[in-house]
Amino acid sequence: MPLSDEKSIRTLEILAPTIKDHRQFESKLASAPPELRRIIYETCRPYLSFEAKPLDWYIMKSCQRAEQEQLPLTDGGSVVRDFQPAQDASTIRRANEVLAQTIAKRTLTLTCGNCLLEHQFYALDGETPNATIRRARECGWVYDYKADPVRELCPECAK
Repeated sequence: MPLSDEKSIRTLEILAPTIKDHRQFESKLASAPPELRRIIYETCRPYLSFEAKPLDWYIMKSCQRAEQEQLPLTDGGSVVRDFQPAQDASTIRRANEVLAQTIAKRTLTLTCGNCLLEHQFYALDGETPNATIRRARECGWVYDYKADPVRELCPECAK
């Protein structure tokens, strides 16, 4: 509802005394669009049956509750994305390191012994190392066991 008109403000003044406690007031503020929260807070505050805390306190509490309950993030009533907990830089860096190690364990890197072309084959979910090697062979990579030392050949050099 547009809060610029006298009728909307008067409605808030009438409804404010029905707000029972801080939790209910926090809920009302959290459900309002961010640009209207200050107006709603300032309009309702004198009519509450309890002493209101600062607006920032209510916003902080609603953010904490949203994180605890893992509520989805919304934008104008439509769900934008599922909840994701806040992470600091060290947590993100560690997660990236673990992901890189996991990918490295499931990666077959072949380098052509002639032209030095390098190609990586990633093991798919549930795929064994032998299946990954078989996929490389199906793509034309050849294991040249007659060469000394033995080497891999890319599809171009294997022709």
